[in-house]
Amino acid sequence: MVELERVIWGPGYDEVVPVPILSVPEVSDAYSRARNLGYDNVISGEFAEFAFGSPKHIVPHLLTRGRWRALANLIQIERKRGMATPDVAMLLVQTFVPGRAANWYLHRRGLDLPGRIPNWLDQKKINEAPYRSDLMPSSRQRWRQLQLVGTKGATITLEADEICAAMTGVTSRRPMADVDLWEFFLGLPAEIKHPDLRFKILAHGKLRGVLPDEILDRRDKTVFDDHVMTHIDYGTLRRLLVRPPHRMPGVNYERLAERIERKELNRADWFWARDLAWIHSFLNAW
Repeated sequence: MVELERVIWGPGYDEVVPVPILSVPEVSDAYSRARNLGYDNVISGEFAEFAFGSPKHIVPHLLTRGRWRALANLIQIERKRGMATPDVAMLLVQTFVPGRAANWYLHRRGLDLPGRIPNWLDQKKINEAPYRSDLMPSSRQRWRQLQLVGTKGATITLEADEICAAMTGVTSRRPMADVDLWEFFLGLPAEIKHPDLRFKILAHGKLRGVLPDEILDRRDKTVFDDHVMTHIDYGTLRRLLVRPPHRMPGVNYERLAERIERKELNRADWFWARDLAWIHSFLNAW
């Protein structure tokens, strides 16, 4: 899976780490399996969420631009889907709440997922970057920035992925990353891409009658927590993070080393430790 790069302290995709984020062995294994099963081409749906997937910030977008009819239609549709009046009001009010105030509120209410920060990291240091960085631009600009977020990051991971595919004898294609397709979706009015507030609703509507309703209407989502936990590379973490020659501020390396030695990292520990290991791998090269 190709992931966008991110900085250790940031929850969003605003910054980049100095190393590409791509598991070459996993990608190679996936393409090898496809080839062994007799497939020559692998088509991925990656980047669909960036092209037309997220309705986040559509209400402020319509409201700040005076798109009253589109906004009224959206609210009417959501009301028919069962959205309560207070929830509708909250969507409208959020337009006028500054990003810093919104992040302060989320933190005070414990809605910023405090469990995401392990006990070997300084919470104050982590929270120097806002939990919801997408709320920091003005409400008028949030929609625009969300539509363009997929254009950020390095493309070297895509190159690496295509090399893996070629070496295993398959061709990898990402139709949702096509430039012309992106231009088409960027040119669509917001209410066309998102007639309601469900994610990827445009694709759901177009696939109705093509895929079974059981698939299109499912509310659960497959997660890979168990798979992730069984692939924690404690050996590499021990080599890079136990008594490292460089130290990042805000990291309690002694406490982290204890967790690594006891092999008791949880999912949040692993994601943060993995990011930290990438940084130390880069620093150790100098």
